[in-house]
Amino acid sequence: MKLTKNKLEILVEEVINEVSGTRGGRTARSKQDTAKAERDTQADKKEKSKTAYDAAVKSHKDAVKTYTTANKNYTIADRDWTTAGKSRDTAASARDTAFTARTTAATARDKAATKRKAADSALKTHRAAEPKTGGDRDRYPGHRSDQGNPAKFTATGRGGAVYASNIKVPLPVGARKWAEFADYGGWSRQDSRLASDFTAADRDFNTKSSDYTSADTTYQQKLSAYNTANTAYSDAGSRRTSAGTTRSTAASTRDTAKERADAAMKDWEKASEDLTSKEKEEKSAKKDTSFAFSAGGGGRAGGKGGVAKGRGKARKSSGKKGKGKKGKKKKDESLFRILGRDFLSEVNELKKYR
Repeated sequence: MKLTKNKLEILVEEVINEVSGTRGGRTARSKQDTAKAERDTQADKKEKSKTAYDAAVKSHKDAVKTYTTANKNYTIADRDWTTAGKSRDTAASARDTAFTARTTAATARDKAATKRKAADSALKTHRAAEPKTGGDRDRYPGHRSDQGNPAKFTATGRGGAVYASNIKVPLPVGARKWAEFADYGGWSRQDSRLASDFTAADRDFNTKSSDYTSADTTYQQKLSAYNTANTAYSDAGSRRTSAGTTRSTAASTRDTAKERADAAMKDWEKASEDLTSKEKEEKSAKKDTSFAFSAGGGGRAGGKGGVAKGRGKARKSSGKKGKGKKGKKKKDESLFRILGRDFLSEVNELKKYR
């Protein structure tokens, strides 16, 4: 505190009041009690702020632990999601490869089916044109007992060429023997070729059809594996999203708890500073009380304060008695000198608490 002239005058007046007994030590005691009460109140505030700070620190630590766990869970979920994604991609690649193989097999099967159909059609058309024995007006007339049979043999009689399916058929009148029918021989050889082509085409179709069935089975398996992997990937993605949300919430809670802990620490520090200030004020009030009682109490006599009355003895000088008036003046000067000296001493003590 800065000791200005005005404050000095006030202090001097307080000292005079205390010495004269007009106020006594009650006012100083009241200040001391007020200072103590304020110090106790501030101490309570400090204790509460410390408790709040400890709780905030604990909340922050708990929030950090929660965030650490949430972050770990998110890392695991993210890793699982990444792994599931790779598995899904692998399954998708296998599915696509199987699909391509199935498509290729289907194309080969369809081509084989077309060839088989063409060979079958050619064979049927050829066999529909097979030379067969018939009636007299048909292209290949035969004996009445050999109708609708392959015209493998022929003989020429009086009535012209006659055809038969075997040489046991009666010869026509005028014919000597049955001979192989050349056209039927050509047809037969062509039939063998066409039948062979159909057989080969049919065998190829069956092979290609079997290949397609196998490729389709493989594709269905790969497709099922992909669907399973894709479901696992989606589930992992959902868990990852959930873990990310939990982590974000935990991070926000952690940051908020940190801000509250910092604020609580500042409140606690402020309360500590205020308590220190109140303790200094209390010490100052105690000093004022001590000074007031020492000054006021010492100046009182018989329940009445003030300057002691009566005739004082003058200081001896040259062995002669001093006069009363002169002795009183020296007595008054001595009193103020003493009060001034004590006052300055008390002021110096007070300076310690500034």
